[in-house]
Amino acid sequence: MADEPAKHDTTARAAPAGGAARDDVPTLNELILVAREGAEFYLGAAAKVQSTRLRDLFHEMAAARARLVDDLRLHVAAAGAQPPDPTSFGLNLRKLYVDLLARTADDTDRSYVAQLEEIEDGLLQAFEDAVAEARAPEIRKVLEHHLPRVRAGHDRVRAMKQALH
Repeated sequence: MADEPAKHDTTARAAPAGGAARDDVPTLNELILVAREGAEFYLGAAAKVQSTRLRDLFHEMAAARARLVDDLRLHVAAAGAQPPDPTSFGLNLRKLYVDLLARTADDTDRSYVAQLEEIEDGLLQAFEDAVAEARAPEIRKVLEHHLPRVRAGHDRVRAMKQALH
């Protein structure tokens, strides 16, 4: 599976960021927020979709995003900074919007997949930008390590959206 657990993968965790990575902390924190929003949104959507296949995919994607958040938080902490607060006004607003959309849509599963693809689009774009703009080599290496997994998750949700349309 493209978005497999990184339990035995030491590349991303081997060299936590040091003082040189402090310039990259705001970027890492932004990625943490976007990935956390995705994980929480996946969990919320999993509870509401009709399809068992989608429910399983959403739980899998939520777990993958949670692992990503955990790893990025380690690097923020190693740089001597504080990871962002887990609460997000934007997340709560988005949940309300999608819940409303799902209640009025003809096909709830399709609505959730479309919204999740938008979240994946945002995470992928943020990761690509972060790789290009990373100042510390160790942070660029961490981001480059995660980028294929982020891209694979994005592609899975996009393929699911296309299959449902």
